[in-house]
Amino acid sequence: MTTSKYCTLGEHLAENANDELILSFSDIEDILGFPLPKSAHKFRTWWANDNTHSHAINGWLTYGWQVREIDLKNRHILFRRVAKLRLHGATPPIKSPSKSSAPKITQVRLFEAQAREVLTKHFGVKLRPGLLPNVSKLFDYVSKDRAIVGDAKFLSAGKKRFQPAKFSAISEVVWLLEKVSAKYKFIVFGSSIEIPKIWLSRYGALLEDLAFYFLDEENNLEKLN
Repeated sequence: MTTSKYCTLGEHLAENANDELILSFSDIEDILGFPLPKSAHKFRTWWANDNTHSHAINGWLTYGWQVREIDLKNRHILFRRVAKLRLHGATPPIKSPSKSSAPKITQVRLFEAQAREVLTKHFGVKLRPGLLPNVSKLFDYVSKDRAIVGDAKFLSAGKKRFQPAKFSAISEVVWLLEKVSAKYKFIVFGSSIEIPKIWLSRYGALLEDLAFYFLDEENNLEKLN
C-alpha cells in the first residue's frame, strides 16, 4: 500500500497532547524532512481541509485534525483536533464509514494509521513509513534500525472467491519484501480476512520469512501463518 510522505505530519499531530497546535512553516518542514511546495507558501487553498488533496488527507485529516487558521504572511498554521485516534494511550476500534460518509482513501489511511499504532505496540518499537536501499517502494512500516519492515493491504472481499487482481497485488508486495534485508518482514491486512487466507492456501508454501497478519475492527491482531 502506498503511504504518503505527509504521514509524518499526521503522526506528529496525533501524538500531540493538546487539541490545538500552531506550527510555523519551518516547524512543519522539520517534521516532514523536506521543504513545503511553493504553492503552500502562496495559496491558502493548499491548506484546505479537502479530502481530494492527498497531502490534506495524509497530513492531518485522517489523523483527526483540521486546519483552522492560515497565516501566510507570518507563515503559521493553526491546527485543531476534531477527533481523537488514541484515548489515554489506547488505540480506538476501527470504524468502517459508510460509502456516503467517507471516501475509500480515508478508510485506507485510517487503517494504515491505526495498524501502525497496534504494530508499534506489538513489536515494541516505533514504526514509520520508510524507504530502503535498492527497493523502489515506500513501505508503510519501518523501524529506525530497519530490522522490521512491513506493508499494509486493505482489501475488501468481492463476490468471487478467486480475485486475480487482489492476489496479484499481494504477490507484488511479497516480491518486494523478499528483496529487503530485515530481521522481520510482514504484511498486515484489513477489511477482509478471506483474501489473505486464500492467498496463503494457494501460495503460502513459497513464503520463507514473511508473516501475514490480520487486524480486525476491534484492533485484534491475528497472525495468519
